[in-house]
Amino acid sequence: FPAVGRTSEATTQLPESALSEAVRQVVRAASHDDARPLLTGVLLSRVDGSIRMVATDSYRMAMRDLPGIGALPGEDDLLVPARALAELQRLPARHVGGEDDEGGGGGKVGVAATNSEITFWQGNVQISTRLLEGRYPDYKQLIPDHYPNRLHLGKESFLAALRRVQLLVRDNTTPVRLSMRQGGVDLTVVSQEVGDASESVDGDFTGEDLVIAFNPSYLIDGTEAVLGDEVIVESADASRAATVRGADEDHFRYLLMPVRVS
Repeated sequence: FPAVGRTSEATTQLPESALSEAVRQVVRAASHDDARPLLTGVLLSRVDGSIRMVATDSYRMAMRDLPGIGALPGEDDLLVPARALAELQRLPARHVGGEDDEGGGGGKVGVAATNSEITFWQGNVQISTRLLEGRYPDYKQLIPDHYPNRLHLGKESFLAALRRVQLLVRDNTTPVRLSMRQGGVDLTVVSQEVGDASESVDGDFTGEDLVIAFNPSYLIDGTEAVLGDEVIVESADASRAATVRGADEDHFRYLLMPVRVS
């Protein structure tokens, strides 16, 4: 653990509710493999006057912008262990009604950082962690400029269908196939040991009919992270990364690599 007192005062104040929401959306995409330490972190950087948070395990990537919040301690990007941010994200629920919680979610989280560590203050709780060292992958090259295929669905109906077909999945190698078509999407899971499951979800689709497959757990993760009642799945083809995002907000993106199927 870092020595107490080296970062004794907050130099930046971040809105508690916005930070907690962003952490919830992003940390799910960080790797849990300590053999790839850089990918176990969340990148905090400044982009166009906003703070951007990015996490990836190389199979999916979550990216959230905090518009109008451009302040970060120091001049460099920060690579914060996802585990520490996950602990920070849990704190508001434990300390609602504290003196720093103005009206339930109006409080601030203090942040200070050195070259090697970062500290967060939430009420009377302080979380300190060492920053990860190294150059984070160039995630920007993974973000497509345009998607020719766009599927617009109700979030809860899509999630419910995904969870039902996932019941037949016995390991991470069994994908869910999405057959995107005019009028919605057909979901199919084929398990040699258990059987087949199919669901249809009504929605709006623009583009060429497309069959694309994903790890169902990863797709559920990304859909759950979307704010609002409607979700958009954008894709180029069955071999390139697709994007899951909300229909009404543009600050969160969840990129997901498809699974190759015969």
